[in-house]
Amino acid sequence: MDLTLMNYLMTMKSTRCNMYDLIKVCPNHEGAFDCTPFCRICEGNQEYESTGTLPCHYCYEEIDEDIWQEELGMCVECSNNYYDHEEM
Repeated sequence: MDLTLMNYLMTMKSTRCNMYDLIKVCPNHEGAFDCTPFCRICEGNQEYESTGTLPCHYCYEEIDEDIWQEELGMCVECSNNYYDHEEM
């Protein structure tokens, strides 16, 4: 096999893997087909391109995905207000 062709194939393989790392299943519905075009994350496509942040359900502030998962879709401040039964 030609060395240039081999390099090309290796490049395509690594590019494809990186592309799949960026595409994630929408956490609002976890891949179900009941999402609507009004979804703020995937807009009804069931998948989205990850940027590392997601919007808070209440204040729409962009927060890290880890915090979004841990606080059930809310930023820390909105989560504290929600669970303390305070006005949001």
